Amino acid sequence: MNFPYLLLPIVIFLLILYLLSLSLTRLSVIKTTTHRKIWNVLLLITFLITALLGLTLAIQVNYKFRIPFLKQLLTLHVDFGIGMTMIAVFHFLWHWSYFVNLFKSKKSVRKPDITKNNFKDEPLTGTDLSKKPYRIFAILLGFSSIITQIILLREFMLLFSGNELVIGIILANWMIITAAGAYLGKFADIHKYSRNFISFAFVLLGLIPSITVFAADYLKNTIFQPGVAFGAGKIIYSAAIILLPFCLLSGFLFTHIANAYSLTTDKRQIDKIYAFESIGSIIAGVIFSYLLAGRLSTFQILGILFFINIMAFLFTAKMKYLPKAGLSVIFVFISVLPFLFNIDKITKQFLFINQNLTYLKDTPYGNLAVTSYGDQQNFFENNVLLFTTENIVANEEAVHYAMIQHHDPKEVLLISGGISGITNEILKYEISRLDYVELNPWLIKLGQEYTSALESPEIRIIQGDARLYIKKTDHKYDIIIINLPEPVTAQINRYYTIEFYNDLKENLNNNGIVTFSLPSSVNYMSDEVIELNSTIYRTIKSVFDHVLIFPGEKNYYVASDESLEYGIAGKFAVKGIENTYMNIYYLDDDLIMQRAGYIMSALSASAGINRDFFPVSYFKQIKLWISQFRINRYLLFAGVIILCMLFILFVIKAGPANLGMFSAGFTASSMEIIILIAFQVIYGYIYLAMGIFFAVFMAGLALGTMLRERIIQSITSRSILILQLIIGLVVFLAVPLLHLSKEYAENHALVYFISFTLLFIIAFLVGGYFSMASVIQPDKTRIVAANLYASDLLGSASGSLLASVILIPQFGLYITIVITGGLSFLTLMAVFLKRRLKPA
Repeated sequence: MNFPYLLLPIVIFLLILYLLSLSLTRLSVIKTTTHRKIWNVLLLITFLITALLGLTLAIQVNYKFRIPFLKQLLTLHVDFGIGMTMIAVFHFLWHWSYFVNLFKSKKSVRKPDITKNNFKDEPLTGTDLSKKPYRIFAILLGFSSIITQIILLREFMLLFSGNELVIGIILANWMIITAAGAYLGKFADIHKYSRNFISFAFVLLGLIPSITVFAADYLKNTIFQPGVAFGAGKIIYSAAIILLPFCLLSGFLFTHIANAYSLTTDKRQIDKIYAFESIGSIIAGVIFSYLLAGRLSTFQILGILFFINIMAFLFTAKMKYLPKAGLSVIFVFISVLPFLFNIDKITKQFLFINQNLTYLKDTPYGNLAVTSYGDQQNFFENNVLLFTTENIVANEEAVHYAMIQHHDPKEVLLISGGISGITNEILKYEISRLDYVELNPWLIKLGQEYTSALESPEIRIIQGDARLYIKKTDHKYDIIIINLPEPVTAQINRYYTIEFYNDLKENLNNNGIVTFSLPSSVNYMSDEVIELNSTIYRTIKSVFDHVLIFPGEKNYYVASDESLEYGIAGKFAVKGIENTYMNIYYLDDDLIMQRAGYIMSALSASAGINRDFFPVSYFKQIKLWISQFRINRYLLFAGVIILCMLFILFVIKAGPANLGMFSAGFTASSMEIIILIAFQVIYGYIYLAMGIFFAVFMAGLALGTMLRERIIQSITSRSILILQLIIGLVVFLAVPLLHLSKEYAENHALVYFISFTLLFIIAFLVGGYFSMASVIQPDKTRIVAANLYASDLLGSASGSLLASVILIPQFGLYITIVITGGLSFLTLMAVFLKRRLKPA
């Protein structure tokens, strides 16, 4: 069956959707009748589609009509039948008492009130609670959200073997769903809830992330076929389903807490809750970066998060002593389970089917895993296979295509991959020094523990970023071997740029050679493969006089200012190099030249040059990745049209303040992505510093909202427009500042100062804008809070997705900054034309 039935995914999706609508009913967000109408309509739709498809198939069988896509129709018929059956189960459960009573004598049956509030305390009024609990709740909301966001971002990168495209999709999903939760909050009457509702909600907010991570690891190879790559469509809907419970609840809680806090003070306090939430995010970023990252496992971090939320429940919930104590003991026991059992290893084992997971470690640079299969050891970083210990062919090709070209290599630099066995191939030559540079120190420890590849005294291990090492060292080399993956991320792309190749050339002796590889595609080269290889070839050819491509298990690029040749088979015997594969018996020089000629003839001479802040190759790699999946262009086009129409409708319908907030969120999110990628290009890592960047950004938001009253007392449409103008001007200022950071990369203090200051100022201005927009609108507090927070998040989602997926890869960092600033000014004009703002 080419189109397997989606039994488990449909059941899980409908179950989650049903529990969601049922929860909204219990929380009085929607009426019970509305809840049932939704599922009645869904039952009707699935019934009609199933019936029509069944009738079509019956006609085809009876009258032998030729119907295209017959197998797809059969699959859809069964899938909608599964959905109809599941919904019918819900309906059966609704009317369970009716079916039971069919077999009983008639008695009066009391109908349960499913909308009854289970909490026992008095409804909230404007004066029965102090402000303090809601400040704590807001701080805890920000803390929980940032810790969960960082953890889940890493988990999704691990699950989907992702790049910045995946990050953009995840962040967009996160913000859109959170915005939906915040928007739903405006329909909830605060008097129908108690403080116990918030206390129990935070228990859920602490528990859901652990359940989410466990479910994602377990279901990845259960729902989806093992070993099959994820396309963008699967990532979008998988991430949406997984993130739905946490994000929807956290968004709802923001609106709810802002409304409740405002009632306790008899004054609109949306901006204060926004500030307190940002403070919680600051605390989370600092604690994660300095105390948690690299020291504790994923589930241990989430266990601590759950424990903190339990403490909030313990001190704020109003319950009788024994039930409260009993629940607290159960919750605390759950929170300490990750410290008693290695839950991370249990769950990650689900990702490595038929392999024995022997090592697992969350490091500041990524998740490392080692599996064994027989005598073979497999090394993974973020679930991407780095190398295996028994791949002799790959090790020989990575080394000998380049080293055999040099008449007497003595000084060798190896960038990454030293523990795969490459060092043993290099040491076959009479070298005097082998410098091995690896960014992740835990990877070096793995090599020393699991292999013998680093035992030779000629090997000099250097822990750090290869690009910074190249810039700082005065040592020159005969051979530089780069053993890294293709430029699937902006982080790896920095090793394929003209700036890096120029730095390498400065560290080569006169007849020095550089080599690296890309995935092999000699038998068939798609347009995307040709574009990627053309860009890389043209980039390195602009630095070195001679560049050859050797087709093998990969395409091996060999570059030098000295002449190079394809005829290498006989040289191994002359130099006394004994290889298993690369020798005169296996290599055919004429065949290599023929296959290389095919590749060279297909390359485009007009390809762009790959640069640090203009990552052309990264964009080509994204196109190559997307091209591997079947995408219905008509559906894609229709989706783009619908999104554009929704955006236009939003611009028309949104008030000036909400439209401005959308633009401010877009600008802030785009600039955050730009600064993060710029930092990653300069230093090669971001996960280690991600928490600090988040903390700095949130500090700007918090201070901007809290200090706005002291800086701007009188809020008018003019002051809003002036602030929007200042935001646009600061964005344009980022171009020279980031260029300065790149030019002075060795000055760490300067780069950190520029990055953090720029990020802080933008966030400070956006926080001030949020505060002003929250005060100037005349609607009810919960409506203003929901609309404003949702606009902020929707703008942030649009900014993160467009910047990471389209703008930066297509136009580079500098042009993306200009586009972002330009959009900010366009919004300024739109807000100016909508000048209907009135002071509160």
